[in-house]
Amino acid sequence: MADIRIKIIYRDGIEEEHYIDSYKVQDGCLCTYIRFGGNSGTRHIPLDLIKEYTTS
Repeated sequence: MADIRIKIIYRDGIEEEHYIDSYKVQDGCLCTYIRFGGNSGTRHIPLDLIKEYTTS
């Protein structure tokens, strides 16, 4: 079960919020991982597209 809530605000003003299993910053990307469901897998988001992100 995904237990980390992440909110990402992009430089263009778009906001998104997801529940994820883990995340890390690697090779200039924010990498998020979701274990189960339709959106399962690892997602790599370039840091230069992100204004800020918060987790809880």
